Amino acid sequence: MSAFRTAVLLLILTLSLYGCGKKEDSAQKQSGEKAAQAVKETEQTAVEQAVRTKDDADSTLAKKTMPPVPAETSGAAYPDLGKAVNFSLPTLDGSTLQLSDMAGKVVVIDFWATWCPPCRKMIPDLKALYSKYKDKGLEIVGISLDEGGVDAVKSFTDNVSITYPIVMGNRDITKEYGYINAIPTSFVVDKQGVIRNKHTGYRSADDLEKIIKDLLALN
Repeated sequence: MSAFRTAVLLLILTLSLYGCGKKEDSAQKQSGEKAAQAVKETEQTAVEQAVRTKDDADSTLAKKTMPPVPAETSGAAYPDLGKAVNFSLPTLDGSTLQLSDMAGKVVVIDFWATWCPPCRKMIPDLKALYSKYKDKGLEIVGISLDEGGVDAVKSFTDNVSITYPIVMGNRDITKEYGYINAIPTSFVVDKQGVIRNKHTGYRSADDLEKIIKDLLALN
């Protein structure tokens, strides 16, 4: 074989080997790029999932810890204790008073007795509140649980000049209002006839007045 032919064959072999190397390098480069892209996409997916998980956790926590937003309606800040049971009870002058006659007004129902010291202590406050708000939609009804009869109750109310209506209660009405077993017990009923507040024992005038004003939408 001539030297020239040998040189040509060596040149062809070198070029062939160089070309194969470039193809292998290109393939390796493309494979590396694809792997890098796959890693990047995986990392992005993991980040997005972590963000969603955190958002879900924050939302759940907010639902547990955020206080409810009060509705912008009169009485919405007070619990719904159920509809006030209508009653028809005798007044001290022999007529009849029905709760339904006071529909559309805020009504304070006060279970009391003449022999009850905290009941008597509340009377001046009830008189003052009745005088102040009766023209703005307030009614107060005192339900006497005295067992001495109408005359004894009327004598007492005349002596202390009670200005709001007094009716004579009975066992049935105490059952209807949750078995009254301690007095004074008072209920505050809103304009829709829903009981919004119940209190057993003496209560301050300021406490009761705030509820009345809220339910009358005077605040």
